[in-house]
Amino acid sequence: MRSRRAFPIAILLCLTFVGGADAFDGQRKGFVLGAGLGGGVYTFTQALDMTKSDRVTKGVITTDFRIGGGLNDEFVLCWHARTSWFGIENALGDEVTIASGVVGLGLIIHPDPEANRWYFSGTLGLSSWGAPLESGVETWWGFGAKLGVGLEFVPHWGVELSLGMGTPDSTEDFLRASTDFYVAELTIVGLAY
Repeated sequence: MRSRRAFPIAILLCLTFVGGADAFDGQRKGFVLGAGLGGGVYTFTQALDMTKSDRVTKGVITTDFRIGGGLNDEFVLCWHARTSWFGIENALGDEVTIASGVVGLGLIIHPDPEANRWYFSGTLGLSSWGAPLESGVETWWGFGAKLGVGLEFVPHWGVELSLGMGTPDSTEDFLRASTDFYVAELTIVGLAY
């Protein structure tokens, strides 16, 4: 429920700062839209009240989505969602696909906007843990953050290395279930501006 309210607010904030800028004119100032695909390593523990699992490490497929606006050619403010996808065996012995990641307000900084090379990114917001391909499974939410460094190898295309963390949880029938995760990802990102 929290994400349904946060998404429109973040989009409104991002687009408020953009003003009447032209979209897709080759300048980062104005509307930006991006997506990416990659892979990485995801490590997590889970806890049910006071009982904590051993740390599990999985290889993941990573998806990335960004929408927002460039304040100028150096700073881009956006709604950013980075999701890791992987399979696990649930408590019933069934194989399920987990989608877990960080979604929130992102900032991309190009320290030398003329060079179109190195950039830094960060996202602060919510983390998630869910099984979107399964019916009747609630998504857990908690605090999440991500930091990254990227290289724009040609205009609009870059490769980004990022580190993320999150603490999604859920309470049901007075039992608190939680996950804490760390993820390292390498993603190819396309950003239209």
